[in-house]
Amino acid sequence: MDWHLGTAAGKAAYPRRAATVEPVFGQHKHNRGFTRFLRAGLSAVNAEWKLMNATDNISRLFRRLHTGEATPTWARLAHLLEPPPAT
Repeated sequence: MDWHLGTAAGKAAYPRRAATVEPVFGQHKHNRGFTRFLRAGLSAVNAEWKLMNATDNISRLFRRLHTGEATPTWARLAHLLEPPPAT
């Protein structure tokens, strides 16, 4: 790795790490207080990571709905659920 980073291509590629998804994972884990996985094994860790991301998405959706930033599609379709007018 040291040799690769010492080459011209390695020196050009290394600064791009800051623009990759690595900071997103770090910020995601830090902001949620997620320091380590609680289960062992690749499938268990994968499930735990997906659960953490799902709860993060739900929390973002809740915040946006609460502040009025987002209007879900189903809210615009509420008129379809109303019974037809009586004739």
